[in-house]
Amino acid sequence: MRKKYWGLFTAKFRFFEYAVYFLILVYFLVPEAPQKLEALINPTPAPRVIYFKLPLEQTEYHWVFEERAAYLAGTLTLRIHGVDGEELITVFDKGIISEDWDELGCADEESNDKIYFGFQSNQTFMVTNGDHVEMVLELPIDVEGTGPHAKGILGAGEYRATNAIKVYSTDSDVAFLVEKKWSPQWNLDITQETGWMEERESRAEAAAAK
Repeated sequence: MRKKYWGLFTAKFRFFEYAVYFLILVYFLVPEAPQKLEALINPTPAPRVIYFKLPLEQTEYHWVFEERAAYLAGTLTLRIHGVDGEELITVFDKGIISEDWDELGCADEESNDKIYFGFQSNQTFMVTNGDHVEMVLELPIDVEGTGPHAKGILGAGEYRATNAIKVYSTDSDVAFLVEKKWSPQWNLDITQETGWMEERESRAEAAAAK
């Protein structure tokens, strides 16, 4: 048994060793490979739109606030520490979404009273991989919401989280703030363990039974 596991370990180590040798050869023999590799790992600062969702802990990548006006009654800001220094950006404030930002859509919206929990800028910001970002949400009242498999409430208060810009390729014009990379994640008060997926299934079953 020990020989078997030792053989697997040795094979994996050799594969890794050969992969390193290959990358070294490419680095020194292929024209412009060092520059391309560096650009892939750390894209240069460039004007990019920013895409993000709120760091809601219990969501499964989707969440819709049921009361648009209640959610937008607060203030949401991003503070970016990048190559151009520190920049404070207002996403929405006291009922008004900044003209530089668009709310992300959601196929499950059923009325204009709802709003998805993410935004994308329609203007560019000079950012690159690793730029530090601080988010602050000031929420004056509790706001109910629904996800794929749960319903819950984001309570009134001030919420803060930090993240780092993620750019997936050197020629990308989009910078992401990955949802589950925010720290800390904001806790929702879950009020129901079923969401729009279960509601959709129930409607389908009811329609089929007619």
